[in-house]
Amino acid sequence: MEEEGYIKPSEREWAKKQPINLASLRTTTDAYNYFLEYIRQQLEQRYGIEMVYRGALRVYTSLNKKAQISAQKSLQEGLREVDKRRGWRGPIGKREITKGGDDNTGKTTSFVASVNDIATGVVLSVGVKEAVIKSRGVVGKLSIADAMWASNTFNTKTSKMNQIKNFKLTDILNRGDVIWIRFKTVNQGAVSFSLEQEPEVEGALVAVEADTGYIKAMAGGFSFTRSEFNRATLAKRQPGSAFKPFIYASALENGFTPASIIVDEPVSYPTGLAGNWQPENYDHKHYGPTRLRIALAYSRNVVTVKLLQAVGIDKFLAFMKEIGIEGDLPRDLTISLGSISLSPLNLTYAYLPFANGGVKYKDISIRYITDSKGNVLEENLPEGEVVMSPQSAFLLTSMLEDVIKYGTGRRANIGLPSAGKTGTSNDYKDAWFVGYTPHIVCTVWVGYDDMKKSLGSGEVGGRAAAPIWANFMKSHGLENEGFVLPEGIVRLPIDPETGLLSYEPIFYEYFKEGNHPKEYSSSPVKADKPKVLTDDFD
Repeated sequence: MEEEGYIKPSEREWAKKQPINLASLRTTTDAYNYFLEYIRQQLEQRYGIEMVYRGALRVYTSLNKKAQISAQKSLQEGLREVDKRRGWRGPIGKREITKGGDDNTGKTTSFVASVNDIATGVVLSVGVKEAVIKSRGVVGKLSIADAMWASNTFNTKTSKMNQIKNFKLTDILNRGDVIWIRFKTVNQGAVSFSLEQEPEVEGALVAVEADTGYIKAMAGGFSFTRSEFNRATLAKRQPGSAFKPFIYASALENGFTPASIIVDEPVSYPTGLAGNWQPENYDHKHYGPTRLRIALAYSRNVVTVKLLQAVGIDKFLAFMKEIGIEGDLPRDLTISLGSISLSPLNLTYAYLPFANGGVKYKDISIRYITDSKGNVLEENLPEGEVVMSPQSAFLLTSMLEDVIKYGTGRRANIGLPSAGKTGTSNDYKDAWFVGYTPHIVCTVWVGYDDMKKSLGSGEVGGRAAAPIWANFMKSHGLENEGFVLPEGIVRLPIDPETGLLSYEPIFYEYFKEGNHPKEYSSSPVKADKPKVLTDDFD
């Protein structure tokens, strides 16, 4: 620039002495890659590689850019939290530090960091309560308060966790260690970090528009750069209790009500093999006569199994075929607890009728495609098919709202009308939350690619997956709009102990017109509200 006459020699000398501030590394574009790859594969199947890459096609998708970025971010942050609860696995590397402590006075290159940026850093020095870290040319401090989660350590060779008593930073860090950090504060002359760790656990998130079937967001894993395998569409895992709403929906279609009573008691079923199958509740307790609303909110296994038995396997499988889930479904009662394998995308679309009043939609990711001349080659419009009554869909939704209000899904409470269900497979291998508002259905799955690995004791759907769902939905700009009450629904006072009608207007329940109890309870109604779960169940 000096040679061309744009600046003076003195200006060149001044500029030469200034540090080079590089913009922060951004991974926003990576957020779209799972969905884009899903689109690319469809295009190649339909039009061939030659047409896709040289045909000048213009493809208009269903994606919502803001929702997609939020989906990937919510999934990543949630997986980090799950992984931290497993414990600190140690530094990711070692770097030799020059004598004198990696003097930065001669450094002229640094990144302009933003709060919440995550990067690698080098430990320059470490004390009991504070460490000095250098990341992206910036030196800052890591306090013990921002690394307390690492007092739990995880041995990757033995797969055992250990709790460090009287935790000190010197227990986990040494000079020269390379670690992951998050920029906590970035002020002039003062930078602070919090300790991070790249998660080994994986997950997926799918969000679909309830009234159209348009896919609005799809995150198929922690990072497309790390793994291109799309868990949202390809990973088929057991949904556990997230499958239970289908049992209850089928029951509502066959004469049951939210106030119907089933006795929660020990049961045993012959398996045809040695011994019998004896389903148990998560807490290994039994609760006697239980209304279906309460059983679903608290995810009671025994009631669900007995409900399927009462409905009948054949009726239930016919209902599932209508909903859109068919194929290799087991014709036994174990299916009531989610003993089948489904992808997050499958499960999301199966929940759609619950949210929109009973209508099934096919999945749509490509809205339309035009050629180089603007001619429409393909157009995909929503095509709905009624698969359950709007009354049954409303009743189920009102029950699933209670799952969030006081049941196993309370961590998914976003302060707006919403409904959903938690799910956990055996040995905590899979954690699910499938939930919806009047317009968006969203599924979150958390687990390991290695199906033998457990998330760890207590990592149920309500703890591992529900918070991810809540964070995504909160950032989606939802409106405070309730679920539509269809015609043919009445609200009547009941005795919550018996499910019968009551003369005392304390507890109310929804029923289909003409399908409500005719008998009145003779017992006084207790004014106790349903207990809000404080522990993580299912």
